Amino acid sequence: MIKKSLIGGVVALTLSGCAALPQQQTDAELITPAQRDYRLELNIAKLNELLNQEDLSEHQRLSFIYERGKIYDQLGLVTLARLDFMHALKLRPDFADVYNYLGIYQTLMQEYSLAFDSFDMVLALAPKYDYALLNRGIALYYASRHEIAAEDFELFWSIKPEDGFRSLWAYINEAKVQPKMAKQRLLQRKTQVLNSWEQALIAAIAGNISEQQLFVIAKKGLNQPNQLQQRACEAYFYLGQKAKIDGDLALAQKYFKKTLNTAVYDFVEYRYAQLELQQQDASSPSA
Repeated sequence: MIKKSLIGGVVALTLSGCAALPQQQTDAELITPAQRDYRLELNIAKLNELLNQEDLSEHQRLSFIYERGKIYDQLGLVTLARLDFMHALKLRPDFADVYNYLGIYQTLMQEYSLAFDSFDMVLALAPKYDYALLNRGIALYYASRHEIAAEDFELFWSIKPEDGFRSLWAYINEAKVQPKMAKQRLLQRKTQVLNSWEQALIAAIAGNISEQQLFVIAKKGLNQPNQLQQRACEAYFYLGQKAKIDGDLALAQKYFKKTLNTAVYDFVEYRYAQLELQQQDASSPSA
């Protein structure tokens, strides 16, 4: 499964304990914001304390700044995250993870040339960093360079074809290039997907199950805090993509707004729902 922040690694200094799981929520409650994990804010305070120490080595300072940037990103504090990542890059100019984050932010700001350069740098520094292929493909997709994006999505999918999210992004782009073949290829790829939730998302975007059926499946097998909101974030985004592919931009806008209502800030779906709405606003007659 694609890690939704699209970056490897686990936030350091995590404290013990967890929030209560949601109980028997209705479909309407699926779009309530995810609960913020107080431990992340405690981690920021701890990192700030550590960074105030004068006897830190350069490696320690780099590590703490980078970890704080990741937490800011998880909390949706993108400006603060970007400042930390830029600082980290000054300390270590060959930091592939940082270039990956910056490329994502540049894509969201529609600074596509800068984003391409950032993802190219990631792959130059770490040729096996496969998420940079996805992220560059997404940047190319939003820059309307669909044929080139298809190469990145295809390669990303081929590395792990059992991951349903890789099939979904390949399809979203293919629907722009070869709409008649795109759905057929998606359903063929679905046969290799192992995760039942990812299979359901593919079935929904292909039009084989309804929104209601998708949310019935979304409630099954929950075992983590905010997992229902995370699935709602994914569901609404890909339903929005289906509506967009079908030409129903008003419905797509509705779904992308619901995606944002989940407040799952570091999921790729949340990030690009913002960009979808920005692009719709820019292309509207009143813009």
